[in-house]
Formats: sequence, structure tokens, C-alpha cells
Amino acid sequence: MVALHGKGGDGPSFALSVAALVDATKHEWDWEFLTGPHDDGSGTGGRAWWKLPPGLRTFEAGRGGGF
Repeated sequence: MVALHGKGGDGPSFALSVAALVDATKHEWDWEFLTGPHDDGSGTGGRAWWKLPPGLRTFEAGRGGGF
């Protein structure tokens, strides 16, 4: 199972948040928790999968950037 965190997170913290699910399925699935390649710009060390201009939401974007 490939697990992708949300904006501002990272792979290790997402793994901790779903630890019960991982434990319940560890005999059926191998888990991989990836970390986004981009700094989310918040200054907290969070990561993102793509970049957009400040204030632009993904569903508003004509195309993505920084993939």
C-alpha cells in the first residue's frame, strides 16, 4: 500500500497517525509511507506533493506546478 500524506505532513508522521490500520493489515499489505518533495512554505518543515501560487487552491488551478 502506498500511503501519501496531506499538505503539510510527511511520511513518518502519517505512518504514526494510521498505525492501527497498518497493524490490522500488516499480514495482507506491505506499507510504504512517502514524503512529498516540496517544502509546503509554512516554515514548519511540512511537505507538499506540488507547488501552487499562494492562495490558489488545487481545484482552482488550470495546471499544477512543481510536480
